[in-house]
Amino acid sequence: MEGSELHSEASKKLAASRNIEDLINLHHMVELQKLFCEFNSSRQLSVDEFTAKLGSVLGRARDDPQLTALFMKIDTNCDETVDWDEFCTYILLGYQERETMDGEKLPPFPYPLHELPRPKRCVWVTDLIVMPNLNKILLSFTSCTLSLYDISSTSFEKQFEIVGFPYCIVTMDYWFNSFDQNKAVLVMGDNGGGVYTMEFDSATTCLFGVMLYSIKQEEVVRLTFYELQSNKLDGTKITYNPTAHGDWVCQVRYCSAMQYCISCSHHSGSALLIANTRSNKGNLVFKVWKGISTFDFAKDWSLIATGSIDGILRFWNPYVPAKPVAVLRGHSSAITHVVIHYKENQVLSFSQDMELRVWGIVDQQCVQICSRFQQLKPENPPPIYPAFYLHPYMSTVLVGTNKLGALQSRDYIEECEAEVLSHQSQLCAALYSPTFGQVISGSHDSVVNVWDVTTGERLVQFSCYSNTEITTMALVPRGRQLVTGARNGCIKIWNFSNGACLTTLKNDYEMEITSICCWQQSIITGGWNRRITLYWDSPETDKTVPKYWGQVHCEDILCLAQQGKDMVASASYDGELVVWKVGIQQAVMRLHPSRTPTDMHRVDAEVKGKEEEEEERNGGSGSSEDSKRALAHRTIGRREERAIEKLAFLCTRPEDQTTATLVACGTAGWVRFWNVYGGGLIGEFNSLDVKRYRLKGSFLKYHSVTACTVKNDDSLMVLGNSLGYLQIYDITAYCGHMGVVVSVEMVEDRDLIVSASTDCCVRVWTTSGRYIGTFGERQMWHVGVAQQELPRKCPPGMTKTASFSTLQVVSGPSPSKWKRAKSLFKLVYQNVIASGKSKEGAQTLDDASDASTSNVLGRCYHRRSRFRQPVGDYRLEGRVMGIYFTLKCPTLEEDNYALPVNISGIGGGDGLHSNSSQQ
Repeated sequence: MEGSELHSEASKKLAASRNIEDLINLHHMVELQKLFCEFNSSRQLSVDEFTAKLGSVLGRARDDPQLTALFMKIDTNCDETVDWDEFCTYILLGYQERETMDGEKLPPFPYPLHELPRPKRCVWVTDLIVMPNLNKILLSFTSCTLSLYDISSTSFEKQFEIVGFPYCIVTMDYWFNSFDQNKAVLVMGDNGGGVYTMEFDSATTCLFGVMLYSIKQEEVVRLTFYELQSNKLDGTKITYNPTAHGDWVCQVRYCSAMQYCISCSHHSGSALLIANTRSNKGNLVFKVWKGISTFDFAKDWSLIATGSIDGILRFWNPYVPAKPVAVLRGHSSAITHVVIHYKENQVLSFSQDMELRVWGIVDQQCVQICSRFQQLKPENPPPIYPAFYLHPYMSTVLVGTNKLGALQSRDYIEECEAEVLSHQSQLCAALYSPTFGQVISGSHDSVVNVWDVTTGERLVQFSCYSNTEITTMALVPRGRQLVTGARNGCIKIWNFSNGACLTTLKNDYEMEITSICCWQQSIITGGWNRRITLYWDSPETDKTVPKYWGQVHCEDILCLAQQGKDMVASASYDGELVVWKVGIQQAVMRLHPSRTPTDMHRVDAEVKGKEEEEEERNGGSGSSEDSKRALAHRTIGRREERAIEKLAFLCTRPEDQTTATLVACGTAGWVRFWNVYGGGLIGEFNSLDVKRYRLKGSFLKYHSVTACTVKNDDSLMVLGNSLGYLQIYDITAYCGHMGVVVSVEMVEDRDLIVSASTDCCVRVWTTSGRYIGTFGERQMWHVGVAQQELPRKCPPGMTKTASFSTLQVVSGPSPSKWKRAKSLFKLVYQNVIASGKSKEGAQTLDDASDASTSNVLGRCYHRRSRFRQPVGDYRLEGRVMGIYFTLKCPTLEEDNYALPVNISGIGGGDGLHSNSSQQ
């Protein structure tokens, strides 16, 4: 395939993965305005007309699902037409919300610079690379020699010395095949513009034609460049291009995927060279005025980022050397290092004036400017570039002059251990829109986030109320609009795709809204005013004017549930259920677990008689305040034990008096099944297992079921409780949050569960209990693959607090091989006891069983051994870098070189290289 075809295919994939709103530019807006004006006099387009016209402008097919989804996002009034004003308003609000979200992002390096102690003795060389597959270090010196040292022990013995190079080697790069470690490639560049390529076929056994096991201790094998260039050494092939560049080589890099060597120099006519290591055909030359000082290559994105002494950062397509893709200006001095940060989709550029800039690859904008390395600048700076290295996993930048400094980002270990938050405040609800495949979550600080359920990316963020908090949310049946209720009784309707407020509904009671139900053209709310409020959206009536139904509840309404268009159920704090008919707007049935509608007055009379008896006992009307307070406390306690927090209809069940059609969940973990057609209470059970959750009976009443949802076919019910557990019936129960679960939602088209909790997290699970991720994570996920292929992982913080059953569900079942091995060992042991073998024979049981069960245990089995203290690692601890150990190098002690060591060369293997250049 040609290079241009690869670039075209990569561009198409990148465009298809982005939202269609991001592809619309000013030219597209001008063309669309003409189409809106020329198509018809009303300047309104239907869904077919809209997709056809917009698809023709953007080069998309008219049946593209993103075009239809964009039409539904704009058509919030559901009149099946879109005009020019609606289109412009949606695009404008979308850009405003995006700018707000970008402004709230934290800089990638928020922490101050920490100067690290340096060793007392510093020795400089031109470059250094590590060969991880060989446990060796290769050093290059200004004397035109190379020295290879063995680091498998602390003696740091020199094994090879290569002399006679025509020029001084100033930069090197090393690659080895992680699957076949005998295959390795070493590329080098010298100060005469030459590039060397060494290919090894048996690196682990034979290096430079010498068998490694034959080298004696303290023996040094000396070779000349002439011997290498003759290609007579077994297992080593060298290629030398003395005229690759017109100036000395600043940096080299080997690309294993294409078998190409990339090098750069300050020569304008050969600034960047992509050379084929197999032949001289297909070489590409990039010409840049004043040349290129440094570069980095990302093969997955087909991107080369280069920096020059003119302070300009350029992005290139490796197949198009004529013109850069992007030119980014900002540095005021020469760029010395450029590194692509794959983990964050960013490019880091470092200049000679010790300034670090972070650039976004997608938007090509400067994310952060960091000048904290200025304190490392020496008073009398030598004529050299500083050394620069980016740790790819810890996201830590190391810079060295005559001092060493580290700039820490969000540490890799902290990312694994720290809690990922979806919101900065407690969640009130999380909803799923199947129309757009998005999750809408709202928190008590009145912030609403819209997430992509397939990747976990935050798409939109907006604030609903300025002086109060959101208490409940609901989606309209078509899933295009969001209805929110606040603590002060304010109800608003939103277009959650761009954060635009469409309507504010009137409410005469400034009391908290606890639940909202939406069905077709009606919005039904309930709350602390103890009334059901109806907002009817029709051409004949004003939907902002409320209509209040009769007050039937004696306590605050906590939840609502709707079945079809004509039945609504409401539950209150005292445990009473009321079933309403929407058509007549009246209550038709009252249900309670401790009484029937016929004996309700008798129960009230008994409570009143107890109050009168208490008053007479305390002296009639002169009863003490303490007795009244105690009576009120007992009454409230009984009501707390009966409070219903969530309702859910079982819509597919038959309408007879023997079938449960309504689920009610509440305090003390009780789950009750009701029949709303006259059957009453069908059954009940307690979902809080005292033994499993380690609860005492007296504390059981303080916990409750706080969230409930049912699958559309009534085959699956998901509960969330105040202990943070999710219960999937009839599967198992597992801990999903560290706080109270306030909302659960079924994503039926993907067999997923979305849960929200007061721990400020919104998480996604599979129906089998497998944890996928938390919205707000920096690492996106992909749920398009099969569930059995998803990696098993535990939510952050759960490994320290979760029970054994929770970890067993989240981590998956144990391998069946161990069960078979356990049974086999038990059988062998019984046979040994039955045969009455001696102790000496029993001692050989271990060896015999290992030989007989090797096929059963497979590669997972390892003999148990005594724990050994692990070898220390060279890492940052307590923001202080300690020296792992010091290696004595006699060669370096004899000479005094002027060029610095290249700490950026520390790294081996594919994908762990970094950039360096000296001048």
